[in-house]
Amino acid sequence: MTESAGKTRVRIAPGAEVADDVSIADGVIIGPEVKIESGCIIAAEVEVRGRTTIGRNTRISTGALLGFPPQHREQDGEESTLVIGSSCLIGERVTIHRGTAEKGITRLGRGVRLGAFSHVAHDCLLGDGVRLGSLTQLAGLVEIGNNAHLGNMVGVHQHVRIGSGAVVADHAKVNKDVPPYLKVAGHPAEITGTGNCPDTESRLMITRAYELFCRSGLNTNQAKEKIKEELSGPVITELLAFLEKSTRGICR
Repeated sequence: MTESAGKTRVRIAPGAEVADDVSIADGVIIGPEVKIESGCIIAAEVEVRGRTTIGRNTRISTGALLGFPPQHREQDGEESTLVIGSSCLIGERVTIHRGTAEKGITRLGRGVRLGAFSHVAHDCLLGDGVRLGSLTQLAGLVEIGNNAHLGNMVGVHQHVRIGSGAVVADHAKVNKDVPPYLKVAGHPAEITGTGNCPDTESRLMITRAYELFCRSGLNTNQAKEKIKEELSGPVITELLAFLEKSTRGICR
């Protein structure tokens, strides 16, 4: 573990596991159940609590509060966990809460980037490469697929699912599920086009699926059947599976 010159007030509780090469700045507090893996950089005034694991080469910016108890009225001290993957970037004053008894874990995948003052509530599950803009707020039990990007000042309702490659525009209010590879905007959010598709062929298929789902005049079930008839491939299979599993309804 390396320390900044002139450092004061760094507190690492007995029992914490901190790799030798972790860089820790002034005013950092690390609790007894915390594990921080090699290559991490922790800026000033960060506090990490609870049963929290931080993966290799993750950077945590000034004032972030990680692994705090969930803000849930039924939480009664149950053991729960926060896991942050490798190579993440946690912005200034970010807050991330541990899970509740319902799932027991809040998890961030590899390469997640959280903008300043964003919040990840209890039991959220974020895939690899997810990005949240500044001041974006996730309520509890939100699930976000790989490489989904949420803009600045986005609000996401509890239990919402956001699919892989989805894009959420700045200031959107998301109270229903966002299908994979599509883009939503508005207050409340509605689908406006395609999102982050893995390649050109996938983008063409998702664009056609978007037209059938949002521009054809078909209802949801009719649109799903039409998509099944016309289109195929991994992204279409993923899209249809997501639509089938939706319980909150779709941002449409």
